Amino acid sequence: MTVVVEQAQRPRLVDDLIPVILENSNDWWPQDLLSLSTVSFSWLHAIRKRLYAIPVLLSYRSCALLAETLQRSDHLLAMVKGIDIRPLRDGWPECGRPSTKQMASVRFILGLEGLECVTLGGELAVSAHRYLNAMSHPHCVRRLWVDGTSQKESLHSPPSLDWDEVLAFKFVGLESLKLSNLDLDIMFPSVPYPLRATSLVLDTVRITNGHLTHLLHETSSLTQLWVTTERSDDFHEQIRPMLDFHPIAELHYEMQCDDPLPFDLSSFPSHIPISLSRLCLIDIPVCPATLQSIERCFPTLEELVVTGRSSRITAEEWAMFVSSTTLSTLRELGLPSGTNHPPFQRWSALTEISVRKESSLRGIHLSFTG
Repeated sequence: MTVVVEQAQRPRLVDDLIPVILENSNDWWPQDLLSLSTVSFSWLHAIRKRLYAIPVLLSYRSCALLAETLQRSDHLLAMVKGIDIRPLRDGWPECGRPSTKQMASVRFILGLEGLECVTLGGELAVSAHRYLNAMSHPHCVRRLWVDGTSQKESLHSPPSLDWDEVLAFKFVGLESLKLSNLDLDIMFPSVPYPLRATSLVLDTVRITNGHLTHLLHETSSLTQLWVTTERSDDFHEQIRPMLDFHPIAELHYEMQCDDPLPFDLSSFPSHIPISLSRLCLIDIPVCPATLQSIERCFPTLEELVVTGRSSRITAEEWAMFVSSTTLSTLRELGLPSGTNHPPFQRWSALTEISVRKESSLRGIHLSFTG
């Protein structure tokens, strides 16, 4: 009798699971991806889609290499959905100056069609409007970040952006705008340009000319505003008009300065109702007068978060605010863990009892931010 032994087949990974495996972690090492790309064409295709989706370019050499690859293998062009381009010179001041070929590669990359997510940084953050105007398909961009953070000391000029109506009309599809560590010059618009932007983030931006309300002129969709500043006097007078002219529902305001000015919205009167639902104040000197202005200005506030060590309100004053506030919609309250008398002193568990009790009676979820 002949016994037939069938050779066991090796288990085969279903190709549909490859993207799931890759998306399960954001910590893949380039060497790991390179090794996996040699397993099969399915792995190669999935890894290409991941690597070419939003290439990160930190040097002019990497810009030239990417441009050369895309020109040689044009089937990869459809995989590029965004770009993170922040080139810096290899040396200073003259050594490593980008060549004509390298600058041509930058222009090629900015001319790619279908870029939905764009980050400009490095030397491209210097007079960034020049490079934004050089983009061939700006109407495709949904998320734009101009980042002047990277090694500012190595730049030949300070990072800057001149924003005008010409630039605004080019980025008509913009949904999110983030500006970091740069000088911002806002030109007065001669015509309205309503955009679709819902989020505006200003991280350590210095407004050298113009008014913040003209940045997204007559945009009726803006609901989130995040501001981090080193100069409190720059933005105190800029924020209130933004709340008046835009339907902002969420405001994050952070100060990174040694002697910040108290934040009092009531000093800028307005007859326009503000529909803010979430307010987060970070390292801002909040005092009882601030709470009174919050009650008057934001009658529909649902969440109030105060963090950092600049708050001058005691636990007893917070308890009084919770018990007597006219904010009937308030449901979330985040508090610092102490009071800046100065110096900053942490509350004891006994000190917290009053504010915990009043929050519980009002049905307000209370948390402490450390």
